This record gives sequence, C-alpha cells and structure tokens, in this order.
Amino acid sequence: MSELEIKIKESIIRAVKEKNEVAKDVLRTVLGQMQLDASSKELSEDDRLNVIRKQIKSNQLSIEQMSNVDKSEWKTDWEDNNKKLAFEIGLLSMFLPQVLSEIDTKDLIVKTGLDLKSAKNDGQAIGMAMKALKSSGAQVDASVVRKIVEELRK
Repeated sequence: MSELEIKIKESIIRAVKEKNEVAKDVLRTVLGQMQLDASSKELSEDDRLNVIRKQIKSNQLSIEQMSNVDKSEWKTDWEDNNKKLAFEIGLLSMFLPQVLSEIDTKDLIVKTGLDLKSAKNDGQAIGMAMKALKSSGAQVDASVVRKIVEELRK
C-alpha cells in the first residue's frame, strides 16, 4: 500500500469519526478506484494521483453542466449539490502535490539558465523548460510554463 493510500485511509477513519458522510464517500470511492486499478497493473504514484485528478475533473464538469441547466428541473437542491461537489474538490485537492505559482515557476525557469531563445520554436523551448523543471522535482502547470516561455522568448 502506498503512502498516498495510507493517508486516504486515515482520512476515511477521521471522516467516519466526525460523521462526515460526504468526505467518507468520496474518499472511499477514490481509494476503491485505486485498488481496482492496482488489481490489473502495477500503479505508480502518478497513476494514483491521476485517479484523484480524474475525480476532481469529473466534479468540475458536473458543476459546469449544472450551471447550464434549468434549476427548476432538479429534484434535489441544486445549490447543495454544487456545495457538495466543491467540498469534494477541495478535499481531494489536499492529496495532490502543490503546484508552483506563476512567479515561482518563472523564477525557477530563469534560474535554470536555459537559453530558450536559441530553441528553433516555442514548442522546443517549452520542452526544454519542462524537462529542466521536471528534473528539479517541481510540480508546475504546463499552461503556465507555456505562457512564461513565450514571454521569455520575445
């Protein structure tokens, strides 16, 4: 069992003690999916994190879709559903590695000393930057890296 799965199990126990049904249910769902995936292949830590990311994305899509429908058609309270999904997103996000801010990402790219202007195109420069950031162990948002590299190449 991975360290992430242990943390999730501890959080489930805490949710049960606190009688927090929403937290208990979403954590059990994520842990169950990880265990199901692990039954068919060896899971890396990134595979486990992707299970969490997938659940977060699903919740975000549900919130987005709910904002585009006639609320009077819902048999349940729309606002309660939205709050529940937002709570789940916040809870699950705590298990993901923290992503560097745009300022910190830019500082790290500059500190690498890469000659991004010598790259043939933006794509190659972004690849160079991502490789350097990944080797440093930093968690970054690829869209932020793209934006920064494009700025630095001007």
